[in-house]
Amino acid sequence: MNICDLLTDPDLEGTEFTILRRTWSEAEDIPQLIALDTLYACGILHPADPTRLDLLPEESRHEPIFLIHSTEPLSLGEREGDTWTSPDEIHWGDRVFRVFQVRPWEAYGFWKGWAVEI
Repeated sequence: MNICDLLTDPDLEGTEFTILRRTWSEAEDIPQLIALDTLYACGILHPADPTRLDLLPEESRHEPIFLIHSTEPLSLGEREGDTWTSPDEIHWGDRVFRVFQVRPWEAYGFWKGWAVEI
C-alpha cells in the first residue's frame, strides 16, 4: 500500500492545500520580503490531540492546533547567512495555519507537522 494514496483519498478527508513560504533579508535593520514561494500539496488536516498544547508558548495555547500529513515538505524556517525563511503558512479553504513542529517521514513519502490556526 502506498501511503501517498491515502493522503489523497477523499474517504479519509484527503484534500489539496497551499503552502506559502516567505524568504526574508535585512536591509538597514528592517526585514524585507524578497520571495514568496507557493507550493501545492495534498494531505490530511485534522484537529490535533489536546496534549500537544504543551508544545506551544503559554500565550498561544488557546489557538486551535491541527495535525497535517503532507505530500510536500513542511518547514519551520531556516537561516542561511543574511537571508531566512519564516515558518510555512498553510492555506486550506478559508483557514490559515502556521507550522510550529515538523517530523520528516520522507522515507515513507510524506511529512507530518503541527500547525496553529492564525
